[in-house]
Amino acid sequence: MVLKHHKKEDGTYNIKYRLTHNRKITYINTNYFAGEKQLKKDLTVKDRFLLSVVSTDIAKYRMRMLELESVLIYLNVKELANRLIQPDENFVVDIVAFAKQYVSELLEQGRKGSSYPILTVTNSLCDYFGSQKVEIDRINSIMLPDYERYLRKERKFKRKNKLGKDVNYVSKGLSRLRPA
Repeated sequence: MVLKHHKKEDGTYNIKYRLTHNRKITYINTNYFAGEKQLKKDLTVKDRFLLSVVSTDIAKYRMRMLELESVLIYLNVKELANRLIQPDENFVVDIVAFAKQYVSELLEQGRKGSSYPILTVTNSLCDYFGSQKVEIDRINSIMLPDYERYLRKERKFKRKNKLGKDVNYVSKGLSRLRPA
């Protein structure tokens, strides 16, 4: 599509792709320009050559969206547009960053009680993986039994207290819940 108010001094319009995701809209700029003779009255492209070029790009974007299908729910429309424009970068959701952002949102809403369990799990995942960044695809059915064994063992870890100082903690490990 072209936007009427984006007409250049030479009378051409930059062709843009309109992307809608989760009811939000953004536009992706292209390197293609169209003159008024290449557009219909409603400013849609009528030039066959331009349509074929644009169609090729759109097909590539659709294929890329299929590749991103498992992470689409984690992306807002701008992030999705960036993933489509820069497909060579590996995109993996950092579950720690996601969880910390979510915890911040819960705390802003005054939902401390809901935030603590999420923060506890997030911290234990960081301890288990030995990193403050944990890619979501590292959490799978293969690692879960090992993670459970890890949680059942005594663990030593460091956390910052409310004053920002490092404090050493020891966890005895989780015990098996008994059915009621």
